[in-house]
Amino acid sequence: RTVAFWNLLYADNAKYSPIDDRATYLVEALGHCAQCHIGVATSGLEMSQNSLRLNWSREEVDSRLKGIMKSIHEQCIAYGTKLDGSVDYVQGANIAGFVKVADAMIDQGVI
Repeated sequence: RTVAFWNLLYADNAKYSPIDDRATYLVEALGHCAQCHIGVATSGLEMSQNSLRLNWSREEVDSRLKGIMKSIHEQCIAYGTKLDGSVDYVQGANIAGFVKVADAMIDQGVI
């Protein structure tokens, strides 16, 4: 799994399992996801502002970040919901990322 490498580098005990310890998985693993994605999203918003010569207020940036994180959550739910109704956020995020790349490749005529 893709997350195994991430766990090797960043996880304290490298054991984020939604089955073994659901509470730890939800709090710690998703907290780490949010830390990265918010930083990446903030950088993307900053680059957008600079290239378009825009000046967003703090509230506008916060609103856009919330929208981005809500979208990530919705994609995790869409692609990570199991037959029993539980959600594997890691699987959902990985599949959503794959779909995004595949769609971009199709749009560019690569595949």
